[in-house]
Amino acid sequence: MSIREIKLNPRVTIATICFNSERTIEKTIRSVLSQDYLNIEYIIVDGKSTDGTMGVVEKYNSNISITISEKDSGPAEAQRKAVENSTGEYIMFLFADDWIPKNYISNAVRFLTSNKSDYVFGNNAFCDSFGKIVYTVYGDKNYAKKIKYTMPRINYTSIVSRLSIYHVSKMKDDEFKVAPDYDFLISIHNKGIVGKYCDQLTCYNQIGGNSHRKYFQGVRDVRNISIKHGANPVFAYAYYFERLVGHFCLNLLRFLNK
Repeated sequence: MSIREIKLNPRVTIATICFNSERTIEKTIRSVLSQDYLNIEYIIVDGKSTDGTMGVVEKYNSNISITISEKDSGPAEAQRKAVENSTGEYIMFLFADDWIPKNYISNAVRFLTSNKSDYVFGNNAFCDSFGKIVYTVYGDKNYAKKIKYTMPRINYTSIVSRLSIYHVSKMKDDEFKVAPDYDFLISIHNKGIVGKYCDQLTCYNQIGGNSHRKYFQGVRDVRNISIKHGANPVFAYAYYFERLVGHFCLNLLRFLNK
């Protein structure tokens, strides 16, 4: 690739974090390899899976830049390993039950370079085991108004960002196991790092991940993180109860519509 092509197509690292993901990771890998963008580095960080995950990964070794398979403390440590090994100007974390359309990275880079933002985020479409969309969470372009009190719709798994923001603040999960992404996002927000919403980006996620299975722990983490970063506890608890009521009403509607 020529210098001119590199300038037009800055390197993007896609990092897949996985553990015992034999059933879903192949779809993730295929979506990365199908990207129409020219300059992608692909890193897979596996937490020493005990199923057939690495057997699936090995089928695609020739198309994977770096593979790491060793025990870790969880997704946050795995993400730090990916950052340490990345040579991209931009990075996206695509987890082992997620997938993206083939023009996702090209659209994200085009948006980032034209809008001069630190990161871009889009929508998350949550799908059943057959790939059918159950519901979509649309990104919130006005996220800055509420990020101090609750996790806004930044949709972490849709983010493509400058690699450098992960050197400004590191992803940690030693204190908050379910919502370390909110701790990270509010930390970089407080340091002046700005994200922008792009409605052309949709990342697809299979229902059943950590945020679904541990929803209530997640909203408690969000409440405690906001207070940790200086939010008024009254507002933090208000958003906390709003999330609980909203979750109850949504599940009730789904039950009644069955």
